[in-house]
Amino acid sequence: MTSLLYGQQSVDEYPAYNRDDLGLDYSPKKSKFKVWSPPAEQVRLLLYKDGFGGSSFQKKNMKSRRNGVWTAKIKG
Repeated sequence: MTSLLYGQQSVDEYPAYNRDDLGLDYSPKKSKFKVWSPPAEQVRLLLYKDGFGGSSFQKKNMKSRRNGVWTAKIKG
């Protein structure tokens, strides 16, 4: 059985991210966010004062890097 996943012919051909550096890298001086999304055309980071819900107090477009990785840095 063949299925189409983001232009791939099968699950075996779908790309995989083999590193362990995704997510948040926090320090008091800056925070670095890193996500993996090969099919994305744009990724936007939204920060909320009280976690989830309400309005975001900061929005930042993430930058596309190699292999479908998106990054953003926030001071403070």
